[in-house]
Amino acid sequence: MEKKKESRRSAKLIVVLVALLLVACSLLGVTLARYVTQGKPGTAGVGVASWDITATEAGNDEAEFPLTLFSPNMAKYVASSDRSRSMEDVAILQIKNDGDVGAYVSLTMGEVNAYAPNSDTPIDFNSTDNRGAGEADYYKPWKESWDDIFTFTWSLECGADEESATVPAAVSDGGDYNGMYYVEAGNTLFVYATIAWTTDLDTDAEYTPDEFGCVWSDYRDTWIGQNVEKVGLAYSWYAVQGSQLPDEGVSSQN
Repeated sequence: MEKKKESRRSAKLIVVLVALLLVACSLLGVTLARYVTQGKPGTAGVGVASWDITATEAGNDEAEFPLTLFSPNMAKYVASSDRSRSMEDVAILQIKNDGDVGAYVSLTMGEVNAYAPNSDTPIDFNSTDNRGAGEADYYKPWKESWDDIFTFTWSLECGADEESATVPAAVSDGGDYNGMYYVEAGNTLFVYATIAWTTDLDTDAEYTPDEFGCVWSDYRDTWIGQNVEKVGLAYSWYAVQGSQLPDEGVSSQN
């Protein structure tokens, strides 16, 4: 009789323990039926295509050409003939695309300025000071003549390096990037300039050569050589995104 009571107590104790275990499992979120591993919270994403355009410039938005390296044509005056000297393919600017997308680059040529020795202020060719006969600036060019004497033209190449670079064609479809140059990711746009010193003979028709065979244009060139230390070409540029990644993606604009 005593053994039956003991057995019933043991059975009741087991039932209570099992019930408590089930309650604990439900509270702890644990099951005994299978292995489970909780994944760590995370995010899915995509790398952003980089935009990295840098420039190596010959000057601070102005390329300088010292006249110690450049002179006018030395030919004697001959009526109705041009006299010009050129300094060709002077390195001005390198625009490198180190990003992941292409770029359209715009170049703009500005004023051609002259600088006296030890001066950072452009010479004023519209000034009327000291222009009387026998005065220091008697043969100083006027602004209109100056703009015809020194002229610049661009020369461009584009590629991974200077050795493999080729001449790029400007965009000519009439769209948003018309007149700009496309630079692929990893490529560099090499910008060169040719400067021409053309003696101003157009205004000398009314003058005959003096006893030395010189005309006013020769004295204008001489004034430049004596008073101008360097010539500066002002320029500006900017770049805008020229491609997008991935190529097959869908774009929208609001």
